Amino acid sequence: MSKLQERCKRIRAMSAWHHDDNTRPPHWMPRQDDRVYYHSVIGGPITSGPHCVRLVDTLPDGTSVAWLTGKAGCVSCDAVTPAPAVEVGE
Repeated sequence: MSKLQERCKRIRAMSAWHHDDNTRPPHWMPRQDDRVYYHSVIGGPITSGPHCVRLVDTLPDGTSVAWLTGKAGCVSCDAVTPAPAVEVGE
């Protein structure tokens, strides 16, 4: 499956999810180069963004974390939600 096909599949899977509840869509995890919003309080309002995910990794205790552009250090993957895709030229 090409990267474009994979990205389209992920976008379709998220289509039923709404940003209103400020939580991650079920089964969604950020990946490198995804656009995301950051929430300093998990489930709270958007604090900043959109940011680009630079790296996703797992800490020794099993916590999934992401490094975002414009942020120092890593943040919990539970603290980010997907940002809408931006069309070329916007």
